[in-house]
Amino acid sequence: MPSPVLDGITEPERTALRAALDRARSAGVVISHGERFAGAVGVAAPIRDATGGVIGDLVAGWPDNRTDAGKEQRVAAAIVDAAGSLSRALGYRAAT
Repeated sequence: MPSPVLDGITEPERTALRAALDRARSAGVVISHGERFAGAVGVAAPIRDATGGVIGDLVAGWPDNRTDAGKEQRVAAAIVDAAGSLSRALGYRAAT
C-alpha cells in the first residue's frame, strides 16, 4: 500500500528513511541532533496502547552544547523506561 508520507521523495531517500525507521524500531528509542531544531538534542520513545499500536511518544530535549554521549544514553534509558511504564498503564503487554 503506498504511503502518502513517502510521496515526493526519491527512491534513495526512501531507502535511507526505511533503514532509519528499522534502526529506530529495533532500538526502541531515537536520539537526534539538530533534526527538528538546530542546536538541540532530542530523545524519543514510543507509547503504545493495549493493542500494541503507537499512540504517541515521550520526548526529552536540551541544548546540544550541554550534551555528551553518556548523558544521551542515560536520558535514553530513562525515556524508554518511562514510555514503557506509560504503555503498561494503558494496557500494553509486550510479547514474550
